[in-house]
Amino acid sequence: MKGLTAVAVLVVSALFAASANADVRYASPAGSGSACTHADPCALRRAIEGGAVRFGDEVIVLGGTYDLGDRHVLVDRGIRVHGVPGAPRPTIVSHDFTTLWVFHRAAVVSDLEVVNSSAMLASAVTVSDGILDRLRARSPATGCALFPDVEGQLPLIRNSFCWGTSAHGYGLQWGIGAGTEVSWTARLRGVTAIGGQSGLRMDAGSGPVHLKLDAANVIVRGGVARDIVARAEAGGNTIRMDFSHSNYARKAGFAGDGSRVRITRPGAGANQTAAPVFRNRAAGDFHQRSTSPTVNHGIDTDLNGPRDVDRQRRSQGPAPDIGGDELPAGG
Repeated sequence: MKGLTAVAVLVVSALFAASANADVRYASPAGSGSACTHADPCALRRAIEGGAVRFGDEVIVLGGTYDLGDRHVLVDRGIRVHGVPGAPRPTIVSHDFTTLWVFHRAAVVSDLEVVNSSAMLASAVTVSDGILDRLRARSPATGCALFPDVEGQLPLIRNSFCWGTSAHGYGLQWGIGAGTEVSWTARLRGVTAIGGQSGLRMDAGSGPVHLKLDAANVIVRGGVARDIVARAEAGGNTIRMDFSHSNYARKAGFAGDGSRVRITRPGAGANQTAAPVFRNRAAGDFHQRSTSPTVNHGIDTDLNGPRDVDRQRRSQGPAPDIGGDELPAGG
């Protein structure tokens, strides 16, 4: 026991040391420096992916538009990446297969606008692990993609808008193809997922693959197809979607031989089927109007986060609102 205690002390000490040595790095759209200081900011990819980046670093993304062209940003270390609180949200744009990819458990990315302009099957944001908070993500194909990479990952998306802007788009999409065996859980809190096709699409190929979704305070709305669509190919795959205090009306699940799909029934428990009322859905303005049934009908959970997509305080009424937006007190 004493040996285990000594090891634990060493681990904790190492983490504190990493935090104490953490740097604050700055990126700007015109950044070309190497110091990544406020006076000499770096390009975005250097600030996030550079060889000097260490666990615990903070990357402050200064305002403006970052055009990555045919490349993307990879957050594969335990760092915090965010815009400047109270300042206009910086915008990151690319036409690669994704614009921003996050897959480190200790990574937190927040307060950004992320856009993918590709006409192909591309996502604005891809997350395998870590936390996405207060993002606005949009792409013709998929606003936010969840990609199972290895066993044990536990991504969380919260207080965000995920928008698939075209008629074939998905707000949220995730899945894994044939030949991979993995059990994987993703979590959603206070997310608005809107797609021209479906709000949420989940696919499990042969593996077997076991995918689980833990969702609360979520709006999921589609267009030409069902709000939620899940497909598990034959071969022992499972898809389970658990929704609480969420808003969606139409679902469809398909399971091949030996596979199973389970989706919480629309309207079950505290879930809603009545359509949310947005300021302007067609233009991507998913802020609620005071007449929306989603106002004050969410639930407090440990994963909610204290602020909505616009950094406004959560739970400004008897309960938090459903979706990424919290309606200010008084409307």
